[in-house]
Amino acid sequence: MNLNDFRLLLDISEETFNKDKEKIRKIIEMTEKQLLIKLKADEIPDELDYIVSAVVVKRYNRLGFEGMEQHSQSEETISYNLDDFGEFQSEINDYLEEKGLTRKRKVSFL
Repeated sequence: MNLNDFRLLLDISEETFNKDKEKIRKIIEMTEKQLLIKLKADEIPDELDYIVSAVVVKRYNRLGFEGMEQHSQSEETISYNLDDFGEFQSEINDYLEEKGLTRKRKVSFL
């Protein structure tokens, strides 16, 4: 996905996009690095690249409210999930299992 595609996903004006372009690039870079660590991979597989897009949108929309679980203004309350990758954990786990990168965990009772 190229940088201009993020403008469409973020639904922001061209003026705002141009002003925030470096922030968006940095969010993309950080998100990709974190996902690569989670995937134990050198490249993000094509079938999981949508995760980067979704997380970048979440993080951009949360700028200024980092670390907050919710934000209230008048009668409106916005809640934030602090684990940006949480909703994708099952896909990440499936990928890791498919690649043989996870250990099956056992619980033993003595």
